[in-house]
This record gives sequence, structure tokens and C-alpha cells, in this order.
Amino acid sequence: MTSKPVLTRFPFINLTKSLERARAIYENDKGGKGLKMPVAFSAWGYSDKSSGGFQTVAALKSYGLLEDEGANDDRSVKLTTDARQYFQTEIEEDQERLRAKFAGRPPLMAHLLDHWERGTVADPVARTHLKTGIGLNEQSARSALGIYKDNLSFVIDKGSAKATEVEPNRDEVRKDGGGDSGSVISPKPPRDVKVGDRVQWVSQDTEQFDLPRVVTEVFCDPVRGWFVSVRGEKGSLPMEQIEVVERGASQQRADPATPADTSAKQPIEVFLTAGGRLQITADVDRLGVDTLIDMLEKYKPILELVGSKPN
Repeated sequence: MTSKPVLTRFPFINLTKSLERARAIYENDKGGKGLKMPVAFSAWGYSDKSSGGFQTVAALKSYGLLEDEGANDDRSVKLTTDARQYFQTEIEEDQERLRAKFAGRPPLMAHLLDHWERGTVADPVARTHLKTGIGLNEQSARSALGIYKDNLSFVIDKGSAKATEVEPNRDEVRKDGGGDSGSVISPKPPRDVKVGDRVQWVSQDTEQFDLPRVVTEVFCDPVRGWFVSVRGEKGSLPMEQIEVVERGASQQRADPATPADTSAKQPIEVFLTAGGRLQITADVDRLGVDTLIDMLEKYKPILELVGSKPN
């Protein structure tokens, strides 16, 4: 019997979007020799250390579109033989066969295709199975079902399904708690995560951050559930994949002696990164600017000690 921990994993994007990102690799690696991770991330519009880039790698590997080798700075990625054939063939029947193969690669998607005989059931029945039979929470059940239905439509009728990412569009998040009539999101977050907490993002049983990061916002999408934003990430992350490492202050302050006039009305945060640079967050008025200037003067000798050099 297949273990539930394996079945609970699923790609964060659907097959349509995954093939778009695989094509970006193909266009930049026609010889199939592979791309270094930073180059691949750049092709997707991500920075070198972006968690979205690592999550995309995991998704494409899950669909059987991508393989990787090496580790750390030597890690590289390249398309699988099936993925390269998909982009090279001009025979539609071959592409249809490969799309069906890709859609059935992720363990949870393969289970649902078999369980529902390559079809769908009513959404309430489907979500109930995902929650009680598989062990997903409400948010994940809705996300997994949406991706499954997108993939099924794409395989049956290419282009009929709209490519939809699990991450919500921040410009469309409703603040009134509204949503479709079938969406019931708990008003209580699935985890106790607060702004200022230092957290780790765990996806595919792998820690995605080199170092824990600061939570800058906690919000609820009325359809997809609870998400958090963290410092240094452009997108938002599902709260269920967040683990709190330290409460309150997210990183050790570079200067333990914060000026006394720094208050809730004059928030100034200055952090020393592992690379010997300062990260500054400030919301100040005219007097606060003077305070910030005084604080930065104190950090000059600290930067000299850690070897930071002017560009």
C-alpha cells in the first residue's frame, strides 16, 4: 500500500505552467548539456537563491520534466529525454502521449487518476477524499484538486485549461473574507505564525531557505487559505509549509544596543547578513531620519570588522 506521506506531495503549479518553464530550459539549452542553477533560475525570472526557483525545480522533477545533478554551487539541471522529445517532435500524437505521461508522474496525481478512473467527481466528494483518505488539510486539498483538474483538462483537450499557480495573485486577494460559495476557509490560521517570527520553509520534505527568514505579513486568501510573506521573497508561501524557528526578533541584531528613541512609532530595523551587508527596514519621519543617520554611523566599524568593502 502506498504511504500517505508520499501521496501528500504534489507540484505547486499545474502541467501547463510546468511545460512553459521547461520550454524556457529547452530554449536556453538546445544541446541538452544542462544549465547551472543560477542560469536556470534567471530563465524563469528568479534570483539565484529564490525559493520560487527551488520550488519550480521540485515541480518539474515531479512531473518527470527535469533532472538535476551535483550539489550546492555545482548543481545543474537539464531536461529529461521525454521532455526534450516533447519540444522536438512535430507529431501531435507523440505530444499527447507525453502529456498524459507527465500528468501521471506526481504520486498524488497518479493516485487520483487511478482512484477516479481518469475523471472527476463532485468537488465536495473529491476534497473529502483528499482530506480524510490522503491526509491533506483544507488548503492543500483545494490546491491539489485544482491542479488535478487543470492537468486533466490539459491532457484531454490541450489549451482548454487555464494555467493557474497555487500561489494567490496578491492583487486579487479579497479583504472581506468573500469567495465562491463552496469555499470554506477556517478563520483560524493552521499554524501559529506571526509577523516578526523567524521561519523555515519546508517543501517536498526539504528546507528551502539557507537561513531562516523573517515573516513580514500573514494573510488569508478566501479561496486558497492562509499564506505568509517573508523578507527576501517576492511571492507568498503556504502557511502549512512554514515552520517557526524563533519567535519575535527574526535575526540577531548587528548592534545589540538599539537607540532608546526607536519605538513602535519609529520602527527602524538594521540586520547584518551572512554576506557582511546591512539590511535596513525603516518607516520614519524627519526626526526618525536623524536617528537612522546616527545608527548607521555606528555600523561602519562593524562592517569593517566583518570585511565588508565598498563596491
